[in-house]
Amino acid sequence: MASQGQQEPVMEDVLASIKKILSEDDDNSEKKEDIGETEISSSSNLEQVDTKKQELSQDLSNDEASDAEDEASDAEDEAS
Repeated sequence: MASQGQQEPVMEDVLASIKKILSEDDDNSEKKEDIGETEISSSSNLEQVDTKKQELSQDLSNDEASDAEDEASDAEDEAS
């Protein structure tokens, strides 16, 4: 198993290596979760922006329609 001049790793060393690897995996998982939360937050913000744009667009459309009605009413008044 072990070649001459090399010693087999001690059980404590093996366990320490495993714990280190698991610890690194946990750290990476937490970073991925943080990134995921950021993406969800960004997505939510984009949805809010889209909703606000739609509301403003509707308000502008209503204002334009109101202005057109006012102009038509003014034209009728001038024609009379």
